[in-house]
Amino acid sequence: MVSEDLTYKKFGYYFKDLSLKSNKKIIVICNKCKKIRIINKYNYRDLCKSCRQIGIKNVRYKQHWKEQFKNGNIPWNKGLKNVQHHSIITRKKMSEKRKGKNHWNWKNGSASLGILIRNLFESKEWRNEVFKRDNYTCQECMQYGGNLETHHKIYFNIILREFLQFYNQFSPIEDKETLVRLSLSWQDFWDINNGETLCKECHKNIIRGQKNAKR
Repeated sequence: MVSEDLTYKKFGYYFKDLSLKSNKKIIVICNKCKKIRIINKYNYRDLCKSCRQIGIKNVRYKQHWKEQFKNGNIPWNKGLKNVQHHSIITRKKMSEKRKGKNHWNWKNGSASLGILIRNLFESKEWRNEVFKRDNYTCQECMQYGGNLETHHKIYFNIILREFLQFYNQFSPIEDKETLVRLSLSWQDFWDINNGETLCKECHKNIIRGQKNAKR
């Protein structure tokens, strides 16, 4: 259902005053899970996308299991001969060739350094301060509480890259402890204004939209 009060409070107009095909945004509450979300007027539905898909998925999965896994079905690999598998030694060699600097996505060890910085006590305090400032409310769909996350307006990996460029005399692998200690005084990591409270679904949609915009 549409929340007239929240819509007017955020956007300054009422749902009933909009035309049928209006492109303006409104705030609605799902009739089933009571989640608050912001959508365009012409996309209005009584249920959110997740609740609408629950019934459809259950029916599809039941049909799939009944058709594909009937009693007496023969496994696809039964009776096959000369099926070769890599030995343990070969698998270890293949694994070593994909580790560390040999991996296609190797980033000079900055990934493990980023994990250490994210796990610092100061990082958790930064996250809590962002939640308190936003009153534990998603800044996109206005959902209060639930599964909330903090979104970096300027990506964390961009801040980390600038940090490593400034301290390029240190190695992200050999001098991890030194870089972690220096990160405590790097203000961009702990700038509350760079953080935003989002629910998990809105956070995923924003990141997906930013990735698609880069393509």
